[in-house]
Amino acid sequence: MPVSAYIVKASDGSIDHVVAQLEQLENARMGEVHSHSIPLSVYTETERDSRDVGALLDAMEGVEQSVLVYHNFEDVSEEERMRVPAGPLK
Repeated sequence: MPVSAYIVKASDGSIDHVVAQLEQLENARMGEVHSHSIPLSVYTETERDSRDVGALLDAMEGVEQSVLVYHNFEDVSEEERMRVPAGPLK
C-alpha cells in the first residue's frame, strides 16, 4: 500500500475550505495546520491511485500548491511494480 506525504498550501482566505475538502478524502490524515500549510498523509491501494490523489490535490479549489515530500512504495506487489515504467526520467 503506497503512502504519500504532502504539504498542501492554501491560498489566502481559503484555509477553512481546503481543510473541509481534505477531510473528505479517504485514507488521509491531516496534521496541525500552520498558517496556510497543511501536512497531509494519504494511503492508497495502487501507484495509479497515488498519482490520482496528487492530481486531485492540485485541482482542489483554494489549493495554491501541493508538494509531495515523501512517497513509500516498498510494499507494492511485484505485479503492481511491473506496471510502472522503468528507466531514466526525461
